[in-house]
Amino acid sequence: MKTKKYLMISALALLAYSCQTEEFGDTQPTPGKEVQFGASLEQSTTRTIYGDETNNAFPINWINGDEVVIFSPDCASNGGVGSATYKVNVGEENSGKQNYANSLDKTGDIGVRWGDNTTGSFYSIYPASSLYTKVSDDCKTVTLTMPAQQDNTFERTSDGKIIAYPDMRACFMYAYTPNVKSDSTVNLKYKPISTAIRFKLQGPLNNDNGPVTINYVRIYAPTNTDINGTYEFTDVTNGNGMPEPKSGYNYVTMNVADKNGSYLTLSAGESVELNAFLLTGKDITIDKDWYVEVATSDGSVFTKHIIADGNATSEGMTLKPGMIHRLPDLPPLTASGEWDPANWMRNIQRNVYLSEISIPGSWYSLDQDYQSDIRTIDGQYNLGVRAFHFDTRWIAKENGLIFHTYTPTALGVAGTARNYDPDEGRYLRSDDNPMTFETALGQVVSNVKSDEYMVVMCTFAQGSAIYGDWPSPFY
Repeated sequence: MKTKKYLMISALALLAYSCQTEEFGDTQPTPGKEVQFGASLEQSTTRTIYGDETNNAFPINWINGDEVVIFSPDCASNGGVGSATYKVNVGEENSGKQNYANSLDKTGDIGVRWGDNTTGSFYSIYPASSLYTKVSDDCKTVTLTMPAQQDNTFERTSDGKIIAYPDMRACFMYAYTPNVKSDSTVNLKYKPISTAIRFKLQGPLNNDNGPVTINYVRIYAPTNTDINGTYEFTDVTNGNGMPEPKSGYNYVTMNVADKNGSYLTLSAGESVELNAFLLTGKDITIDKDWYVEVATSDGSVFTKHIIADGNATSEGMTLKPGMIHRLPDLPPLTASGEWDPANWMRNIQRNVYLSEISIPGSWYSLDQDYQSDIRTIDGQYNLGVRAFHFDTRWIAKENGLIFHTYTPTALGVAGTARNYDPDEGRYLRSDDNPMTFETALGQVVSNVKSDEYMVVMCTFAQGSAIYGDWPSPFY
């Protein structure tokens, strides 16, 4: 959702107006007629995601101009129009103040249209985004992608309080209304499917070392526990409203900046309540392997395990889709945090240009003559290296013992085995098991974080020992 001066955002319930008791007779198809979507208020007492907490509930409200995608496999397969994007209208004066829509207005020339079907089931997803929400042509498969970074914004009120507003692009909601008779108004009731977690971030105990600027806050789950990434409704017609993980990550990253892009700075005694969205598709229990990481502009990295070791059973909590969970407050950012060179790229201010950065790199990154101490991608990455060089040769199998002919089998990285042909220096011998280029590149890829990038430079010096057209570390 658009970031505005409201803590209560998006919608818990969108219920169509036309709650009629009139009995329909035989329903007739209305091909080509646009489907009508109405809206009226339904207040929920379910513990959900946003607003001021009242009676253990968090009301969620629309921001004027929020967009949803509405789709129907029945209309798509019977000559109608299966999907369209609609804009929520609550009126500027009510923006952020009500959890029902005055109307849903199509954003294009054509909305969802009835085909020759007598009934239809309808689905909807918030937000409607070309980046994060994709509906298939037959309207049966929907792919959701959580933003790699959640850009929280903050403002300081006149009384000195800091209020942070979450990234509503990550607050996915789902609506499903089955078996609507042709030419009837469709009732849509939305429910959150993202999980929200809230916690308090505190500044230093004193200003002896000055205020603290927060570069990012990251929540880590155990390895192979997906809380972010790409999820898919493989068949929306089952109506269960829970997408399945397709490819994911075990962490969620939040940036907190003002409308001008300046990062949040906390002085002694100041604090802010942050909110992160997770997309899990199922219940997940927090254990002792979950932790929060906070990076500051001076290069310090603070970590705090959500649950202390040994107390996972007694203190654990289960994260449920569509609900909010409060974590323990984080301690003040006063403990000495050691500079971690592996995090330097994530600590850069967001308004720095690439041309202003000097990227640490290694030449002949996997060659034992050049990198005798740390000849691994993981080791160099932890030292801050983000640019790697691979000098490649063909890996070849020797044919015969007299004429020394070779058959290339794969592309390899020079220096990963001492196995050049002594006469020509052209090939890496397959029987000495040099590292393939594919394996080396995979090691780089496995280290790339969502908020980083790396540079890989490759040279190919095949035959350099004969023609001398490329420098070689061996000659």
